[in-house]
Amino acid sequence: RKGPETWKLKGAARPAWQVYDFDTRYVDPHIKAFEDANAKRNRQRNILALGKGRFGAATDSEIPQPACREYLALLMQCGLLNMQASNFKSA
Repeated sequence: RKGPETWKLKGAARPAWQVYDFDTRYVDPHIKAFEDANAKRNRQRNILALGKGRFGAATDSEIPQPACREYLALLMQCGLLNMQASNFKSA
């Protein structure tokens, strides 16, 4: 008796490579976008998370001090303006 490698399957039992004509040159745009997003994420650094609690240290060369301090100052100003705007909104 011959084994399953000699069987001729029909209908839904046939493997996909026999049923469909696959184009191996097809490039899925969603996969390309996903790979681009991963590459961008790997290039970026979250400075606030990396330097949490070390912004005042002058010896830490990993944290760009002027940029971080300026960013924190802008965040504080934005928060103050938001609080003042909510005070005037209720008046």
